[in-house]
Amino acid sequence: MPQWLDAERLTQLSVGVMFLLAVGALLVTKVIKAVVTMTVYLVLIGLAIFAVWSQRDSLKECQATCSCSLFGNEVTVPDNPSCGDQSLPLDLDTLVESFHD
Repeated sequence: MPQWLDAERLTQLSVGVMFLLAVGALLVTKVIKAVVTMTVYLVLIGLAIFAVWSQRDSLKECQATCSCSLFGNEVTVPDNPSCGDQSLPLDLDTLVESFHD
């Protein structure tokens, strides 16, 4: 080691190095916290998208049975032709065509 690097200076340098390491640790925890939080939110949003998508498919199929449910709650389908009511289809294309007529 160089002569100017004695025990007293090493003590002072070690305090500085510890301070820099503490600041680095705080920065790392903020970055990791942000990444973990972002990941958790993305997973929750992905699960919500999957849940809504799976319910959408079941709503398309339930028109023929006259009993629809969305997340376990009964949903009334107005003017369902399978139930003997006035015809009003559930698919968007047919609804748009009926408004243009």
